Amino acid sequence: MSVCSTIRFHDLMPALRRQAARRVPWDAVDDIVQETLLAALESLPGYRGDAGPQTWLARIMRFKIADFYRRRRAVVDVDEIEETVDGCVDSEEARILRVLLWSLKPEYTRILWLRFWAGFQFSECAEILGISLDATKSRYRRAIQALAREWQV
Repeated sequence: MSVCSTIRFHDLMPALRRQAARRVPWDAVDDIVQETLLAALESLPGYRGDAGPQTWLARIMRFKIADFYRRRRAVVDVDEIEETVDGCVDSEEARILRVLLWSLKPEYTRILWLRFWAGFQFSECAEILGISLDATKSRYRRAIQALAREWQV
């Protein structure tokens, strides 16, 4: 049985779209899914089956999402964060959080967005932001402290 016949890409599409939707703006979801599937098809001859197809595709997608943010150099648009916050919670707390996020330094807003809404690991954030892993963790810690101070005011 060939690898192509065992991987039913069409059946995995909803999961891929959900994964992309949690990590990139809505207008980029289809592009990320398409890039992921193209990369998977190109690397299909090297697929050994050590991981399940969904795990394999999820890993490819993580690289494509990192490429997406690397191309943009982590420029986070106000509308993107507002859409993300509104999509997660439609409450008074979401409105307060949105205001507080924008009261922080832009580099704090970026690291919080990458960690919480895009779901990247520290190492991925460091690569996207073009700073060291230690600097990324330090910036994240300072961002959380600043957000906590603002929340209590």
